[in-house]
Amino acid sequence: MAHDRLWIIDPIDGTRAFMEGRNEWCVAAALAVNGRPVLAAVYTPRHEEFFIAALGEGASLNGARLTIPDSASLEGAHIAGNRKALASLAHLGIAADPTGSLPLQLRLAHVAAGRLAGAVSIGNRNDWDLAAGELLVTEAGGQVSGTSGEGYIYNRAQPWQQGLVAAGAKRHAALIDALNSQRTP
Repeated sequence: MAHDRLWIIDPIDGTRAFMEGRNEWCVAAALAVNGRPVLAAVYTPRHEEFFIAALGEGASLNGARLTIPDSASLEGAHIAGNRKALASLAHLGIAADPTGSLPLQLRLAHVAAGRLAGAVSIGNRNDWDLAAGELLVTEAGGQVSGTSGEGYIYNRAQPWQQGLVAAGAKRHAALIDALNSQRTP
């Protein structure tokens, strides 16, 4: 790590939506200390929603504390993600949201707020698309990791992480198991 402390900022997550005048974009910022987010904020100007989190202090939306509902079941769970990830989970009866209308930071904020049961994505994801949302989810009682279950470390030479799985702890474990069972040895 080049620095012990680093601000990871995405001034417009959902650039395409912003340019087209749609509502699904946000501003996101996280302070990472020793590779882990400790402060986070995600703001959606069109909806006037301000998500914040501080390590060990919880997460909130416009001042209301966030807690992720959790279940080990994937049946009927509203999961947002890219088509490849959702296709590998389709046989489990999830309520897939493949539209991609929400940028990654908002997907994570919506998981933290309980609006989505989870979020999945296969492939590399940029640190600035994840750091703030990761802290929101973990401080609301959930888990965030790469698709193999590995945690994220920010401020590395490559500013990206391998995949995304975010949900309450039980559902996160079920999603990791389901994604890994689809891999061929």
